[in-house]
Amino acid sequence: MARPHQLTSDIAKGRKLTKKMCGFIERGSYPEVAARNCGIGARTYYEWRKQGEEDQQAGLDTAFTEFLEAVDAAIAKAEEKLIKVVNNNIPEDGRLALEVLSRRFPYRWARPRDRQAVPSDTGAASAKPLAELLTEIAINASAKAVGAPKKDSDKSATTKGRASVPVDDTNESKPAS
Repeated sequence: MARPHQLTSDIAKGRKLTKKMCGFIERGSYPEVAARNCGIGARTYYEWRKQGEEDQQAGLDTAFTEFLEAVDAAIAKAEEKLIKVVNNNIPEDGRLALEVLSRRFPYRWARPRDRQAVPSDTGAASAKPLAELLTEIAINASAKAVGAPKKDSDKSATTKGRASVPVDDTNESKPAS
């Protein structure tokens, strides 16, 4: 039998733990670091988030949904504090705050060339940066316009450890060069 969760075994302690963790997040810690500072491993943090999401989708109000909502609110609050710093310091020098924003929230604040895939816990619709999606759309559209196969539908033979080699599966003979 698994040992009881710190979050659910004692509701008062679970709420205190959540509040402490959210305090770290609001002051700028990453959730994983905040969890470790509260004696929770990163794996446990992600398990609690996952359980909270599942409970939320099922319409349940549990300690896990409470935890998920509190952590998400703390993340939003931390971002809002940084946005205020940027807005208040634009006349002087908002570069430091912008740098922190670009590192903490790269999918929204980093330069397009520096953007990373969107983490699944952001609530964003796509795991790819917008620029990458637009590039794929353009490639597929131009390939379709000239009659070439789409990038995704190219037939290739792959061998483990070797590059893909296009396969000509047509029976047409090609003129000699």
